[in-house]
Amino acid sequence: ARRARLYGVDIAVESLHGPGTAFVRPHDVEVLPLSSGQPQAVLSQVTILGPVVRAELRLPDGTLLETELTREQTDRLDLRKGAAVSLTLRQARVFLGEGI
Repeated sequence: ARRARLYGVDIAVESLHGPGTAFVRPHDVEVLPLSSGQPQAVLSQVTILGPVVRAELRLPDGTLLETELTREQTDRLDLRKGAAVSLTLRQARVFLGEGI
């Protein structure tokens, strides 16, 4: 398999030719303090559900990503709606082809 980089994560793909779609599980989207050199996003929605926090991140191109964090992580990073953050993807699965 070939390797590609998607928002800071090295992923395996069968082919690098043609369009495709990457899927990332919410708990594999890691939110970090804002840092130059890292992909950036803005928190567009934060929902606290007891010890779990669900957040929606908007990338500069308008793409939305969902993530799940612990309440402790959210408090430590002082995450609030409208905050600019950096992110990385721990794992991604890429499916090649259109219309996925």
